Amino acid sequence: MEPEGAFYGGLDEAQMDWLTRDLASVPKTTPILIWSHIPIISALAPLINSKAPKTEPIPIEAGHIHWDAVQVLALLTKHPNVQACLSGHLHRIDHVELKGIHFYCNGAVSGAWWRGKNDGFDEGYAVVDLFDDGTLSCKYTPYGWQAGG
Repeated sequence: MEPEGAFYGGLDEAQMDWLTRDLASVPKTTPILIWSHIPIISALAPLINSKAPKTEPIPIEAGHIHWDAVQVLALLTKHPNVQACLSGHLHRIDHVELKGIHFYCNGAVSGAWWRGKNDGFDEGYAVVDLFDDGTLSCKYTPYGWQAGG
């Protein structure tokens, strides 16, 4: 049961079935890039719980990463042409490479909901370049529209 006002990121059974079939249908030579709003994997998720006491284990708040990250990662690693997964929900910048897959969580133009920097991260956007050889580059670009954030 979800706590009042909480939400969870993840794939239900129908979505996981769809993703499984879709990945299987892509030729092994075609690079795959996956987008999700909430990060599948993020190193930041356990670090942004401002309510956690500093002397206790750090919980990961609901909605900061996919609740089904282990299952999704197991599926993605069956397809070596999955190059990267991109997200932005945390409004912070993070890059994790795990089992040959890059997980990029990019900031947001809104920063901390239009009040400037969010936990020290500038508002901004990612520029993703896709290359003919199947590789990619993901570069975060601070937007800088808000002075004194």
